[in-house]
Amino acid sequence: MAILGFADKETAKVFNGDFSRKLSIDVQRMANRKMMYMDSVDTLNDLRVPPSKSLRAITGRPNWAIFYHD
Repeated sequence: MAILGFADKETAKVFNGDFSRKLSIDVQRMANRKMMYMDSVDTLNDLRVPPSKSLRAITGRPNWAIFYHD
């Protein structure tokens, strides 16, 4: 399973390992680590764990959103 795209250019930069001037380096490192994990899972159900994440279907679209509560 792979991340197919991003709605935000800065998020795509962080995922690709490029530096974003709009986000702190700490936020970029954490976000990159979490996106690499999401990109490496085998099934959608793997993203339901741990409980600090919330996986939700996007209404009217075949897409999903993941919310982190750190």
